[in-house]
Amino acid sequence: MALAAAAIGLLNKMHKSLGVIPALAAGVAINTALVFPLVPWLAEDINVGWLIAFGYAPFLVVAATLNAVVAGIIYLAVRRKLKT
Repeated sequence: MALAAAAIGLLNKMHKSLGVIPALAAGVAINTALVFPLVPWLAEDINVGWLIAFGYAPFLVVAATLNAVVAGIIYLAVRRKLKT
């Protein structure tokens, strides 16, 4: 999560003209991709671990996307309030 948050912050600072959407998309991608290094811990049999990881990935994409949408809305609302 720290890696995803750092990427979101860095991209948001670098591309302020593009808005927060590319930063949040990168955060979702990083968050989803990080399930795959956990494969050895998901199951004793590495093949079963890969099946579990690929089974989790679609749900992680949906959950991370919903989380990013909520976080983006809150971020934009707070940023707008701070500017006024």
